[in-house]
Amino acid sequence: MCHKAMPGSFITRSSKYRHTGLQAALNDLLKKETLMLSFKTTRRRSVLTAFASSMLLAAVMPGGAQAQTASKWPDKPVHIVVPFTAGGPADIIARALANSLSSSWGQPVVVENRGGANGTIGTAYVARAKPDGHTLLLAAVSHVMNPSMFPKLTFDPVKSFTPISRIGSYPMALIVQADSPFRTVGELTAAMKKAPGTIAVASTGPGSAPHLAAALMEQASGTKFLHVSYQGAGPMFMALLAGEVKASFQGGLALEHVRSGKLRPLAVTGSERLTEYPDVPTFAESGYPGYDVMVWYGLMAPAGLEPELLQRIYRDVQRAMGTAAVKGPMEKARIAVEDMPPAAFKQSMERETALWRKVIQEGGIKAE
Repeated sequence: MCHKAMPGSFITRSSKYRHTGLQAALNDLLKKETLMLSFKTTRRRSVLTAFASSMLLAAVMPGGAQAQTASKWPDKPVHIVVPFTAGGPADIIARALANSLSSSWGQPVVVENRGGANGTIGTAYVARAKPDGHTLLLAAVSHVMNPSMFPKLTFDPVKSFTPISRIGSYPMALIVQADSPFRTVGELTAAMKKAPGTIAVASTGPGSAPHLAAALMEQASGTKFLHVSYQGAGPMFMALLAGEVKASFQGGLALEHVRSGKLRPLAVTGSERLTEYPDVPTFAESGYPGYDVMVWYGLMAPAGLEPELLQRIYRDVQRAMGTAAVKGPMEKARIAVEDMPPAAFKQSMERETALWRKVIQEGGIKAE
């Protein structure tokens, strides 16, 4: 007897078995996929758990990695960049400090002179360096003056750096010829008011510390000097000794001429009198309250230096500054040793940056 298939009904005995085998294969594939998803989920949970554990450990043990970095530093030579030519006060300090720190750190400490543009070339180089403690800057007071003199600088004097310590400073003195008619700052100020812009004062260029010290005096007294710039301290002193100019703000180098009797100090710019010249008053004692200008030198690193490493370097610098190997050359250059810690150094730079910005803007002082 013959059976005819109904239209649309193609399920024969053999096709039924094939269907059952296909279903089994699909079920097996689904089981494997489920197992694979379960494995991936478990693995992902394990990774997340490990990550969370590491974050928790970091929170419980703050500074652990930083402390490890500080303990292993330095692992290569350290470079102290001096943004001035060799032979000046900053260079003298850097080389004395480098010799002492090299022994402490067990690595060479190399002094690099990258002078030019009133110190801005070497300073910009350090601002771009990696903040790993292997590149440091021996800056001077011009560090906080330059941004207002050169508005297009690529660095900020405070934000682009990690202050380590202000390590030395000296006051300037307002110097006149020994036979000058001016015996006091008051007498000089009175003469300036009678004939504004006629009494010549010498400096080593616009924006230099001697120039800005004179500008601050001008603004405090409400009168004017005649500013005359010279290329370097040597020509400036020759002009002062020859009478081409009547006064100048200068530091330790001028004391040699004072001792020889050729020049005479009217007042010192710091907050205290000099022990070597106890009879010479400060500007504050001479009718200029709040006048306090110091030429300083400080050590700093690029912004982002790890706190633990900052403290390590600061402590080592502290110890070095107390040694005769460092103090001797500085005292010979008449630079007083200082120990200003990082936070105080930063605050000092912030104040002075604001002060010199005001002086430069109000005086309309421009770089040549």
